[in-house]
Amino acid sequence: MKLSRRGFVKFSAGSAAGLGLAGFSLKALSALNATVAEEIYPPRGPESFGNSICQLCPGGCGITVRKVGARAVSVTGNKSSPINSGGLCPIGVASLQYLYHPERLRSPLKKQGNSWSKISWKQAVDEITSRLRSLAERGESERVAVLSHPLSGVLKESVSKLLRGLGSRDLIELSGPGDGTQVAVRIMQGVTEAPAYDLASSNYILTIGCEILEGWTSPVWDMKGFSQFRGKRPRGRLVYAGPRQSVTAAKADSWIPLRPGSGGAFALGIAYVLISERLYDFEFVHSQCFGFEDWRDSEGKLHAGFRSRVLDGYPLNRVSELTGVAPEQILRVAREFGSTRPALALAGSVESVSPNSVMTALCVHSLNALSGSIDRRGGVLLQYPDPLKTEEKLIAEFPPLMTDFKARLRFGEDPLQVLDQALQRREPYLPSALLLLETDPVFDSREPEDFGKRLRQIPLIVSISSLLNATSSLADYVLPAATFLESWVEQPAPPGVPFSYEGLSAPALEPIGESRSVGDIVLTLARALAVKVPEGDYGSAVKNRLARLYEEKRGSVAGTVFDQLWQQLMEQSGWWAPTYETPDQLLQQMETKGGWWDSFYRYEDWSRSLRTSSGKFQFYLPEAEFLRDSNSAPGDSFYFPHFESPPKPPGGDAYPFLVNFFDPLAAKTRQSALPLVREIAGGQVQNNIGVWVELGQEDAGRLGVRSGDLVWVESPRSRIQAFARTSTSVPAGLVNIPRGLGGKNGPWNVISTPGGASLVEQGKANEPTVRWTETRVRITRA
Repeated sequence: MKLSRRGFVKFSAGSAAGLGLAGFSLKALSALNATVAEEIYPPRGPESFGNSICQLCPGGCGITVRKVGARAVSVTGNKSSPINSGGLCPIGVASLQYLYHPERLRSPLKKQGNSWSKISWKQAVDEITSRLRSLAERGESERVAVLSHPLSGVLKESVSKLLRGLGSRDLIELSGPGDGTQVAVRIMQGVTEAPAYDLASSNYILTIGCEILEGWTSPVWDMKGFSQFRGKRPRGRLVYAGPRQSVTAAKADSWIPLRPGSGGAFALGIAYVLISERLYDFEFVHSQCFGFEDWRDSEGKLHAGFRSRVLDGYPLNRVSELTGVAPEQILRVAREFGSTRPALALAGSVESVSPNSVMTALCVHSLNALSGSIDRRGGVLLQYPDPLKTEEKLIAEFPPLMTDFKARLRFGEDPLQVLDQALQRREPYLPSALLLLETDPVFDSREPEDFGKRLRQIPLIVSISSLLNATSSLADYVLPAATFLESWVEQPAPPGVPFSYEGLSAPALEPIGESRSVGDIVLTLARALAVKVPEGDYGSAVKNRLARLYEEKRGSVAGTVFDQLWQQLMEQSGWWAPTYETPDQLLQQMETKGGWWDSFYRYEDWSRSLRTSSGKFQFYLPEAEFLRDSNSAPGDSFYFPHFESPPKPPGGDAYPFLVNFFDPLAAKTRQSALPLVREIAGGQVQNNIGVWVELGQEDAGRLGVRSGDLVWVESPRSRIQAFARTSTSVPAGLVNIPRGLGGKNGPWNVISTPGGASLVEQGKANEPTVRWTETRVRITRA
């Protein structure tokens, strides 16, 4: 029988359906399932559906769970969620692998010697609280610390009250430095709110190292905005400038390869053309910006402004030498950017608090000011604050454990590096106890073995986790956490979203084994220590808090795309027509639909979006003094966005390859060990290595390396094993290595082996700086 391609697809689909109806499993149809899972025949039962909110990354997508009997059999996007409108990324699809992970913890564990023993919840709570009371009797309870990913709502309030009851304020929330635009917004606009990006309304997007299609802020929200940006007529234009041909670069209309670390110079080359050809937004720059023109201070001293410095210092021939980009290409992009409105410029991640990294972000964000894309449709907006945020400050802005490093915890720094330094020096003190909330800082650390040794010095470690990981394996007690599919979920507006949002979902399933939600575990420990917390379980506390939304008298319950458009139209017309009449009705509808939101945004609210000392967008930045080092530009020049050459990496000829680290989508989740998540990055990530290195074909040929070969990647500091990928798009002397991925011991085991972060050099002595852009390596066949 002769089959066409279409016929083969139909035949394959029909075969799969036939096998399912006949009672056969799909194991034979999936090599992945065959290697990682036992054959499972779901029990028969009635079909039902329940909503939840994905917590595998900060994106906060609404999901709908399909159940057969008591077992979940599929997850899809919740069409009522304004965040993802029914879409779902591969990370969200992996929710069921997380739920039914074969190594899920089902009961509390206690470390006895080098092994674990199962204990009851009563014994676990009694022993943990007894040891915490002993610390209080010795006057050491103020040194109890909690380590978590960023918290919000009732969970943050509960953790804060638990610590306050112990006399401690050491809540350490581990969040990365964020994207460069986020850092620049803090410095140049004087705001603390997270930025939001109106991709959908923009007509031209220039990204300088910003991976908007690889889990940048909220992955599906970004992809939804990008699809609307592309779907307009005329079609939105995307230009990507960066050293690697990433997914975003591949989807762009134009990819401009840059030398690593030269993004700031490229942005200033664009600014040169905008200023010299007067393609900038004259009205915004001269009414809402400070430091653009030359000016005299109160003492009569003349200061050269941003305009003069750009025109004098960044002609296209010099920018071309710095970036490796032809002058005519810079000119073309600049004219496109300057003649298209609205236009948006986005910076990549700030890899460390270094002049080059932060200055690149400032240079890129200056393009948004020049194009007038600040707090305007299609530009850089500000996220509205949580409408229910408590006014009581329950914790210090920076925990006392890291007081000595407060001066260094500036824009873009990673708190994990600061914590590592504090533990290493035992200053101001070593914690007397550490409570871990679904975090794995050892895996995230640049020095997993050394960081693990420092954690072992802490007398008591309690981990609340659904799986044993590299950090919880060091704990004295492990308390089994229920997944988000088995818990009440309260979700604030995720990163990058401009509107107010409060997501709510009830447990879609009963917890597996004896696992409990993180919120209920925290409340249980607090009550056992006689700390005053709200009555009832965690779900009751969440509903009591969200019921206050009724008093806001604005917004609406989440709904379909049509409902969302209708609500926006009503609010623009000055109407508010809620579908609920009481707080209970509001909560019931939020559970059914997935949450509440308010689409209203007030553009050009300068009192909110420009809160610097001048009340304007600042081109002149004396606050950047903390970045200055011995090699920095002298005098006033340093206080303007300018190009700072990255320091020359150590190693010389012995380490011939400069490393460009990047963040794949698979590394953006808190559960990167899940097989479906790791499959995003390619089939070889399913093996025990999990890391790859991208080489240019010329370099690979000289080394005798082919795609798929196992190689050693060695820096002056350490070495790792990785699989090689060769490509014509990688220039000679450069290699690309992913961050956030390490090897796993088997397809399901989450205990990690070193990843690319272990290659990176530490900054100057006693500084929590990681030199991501200053790493050189050599490569040999394994």
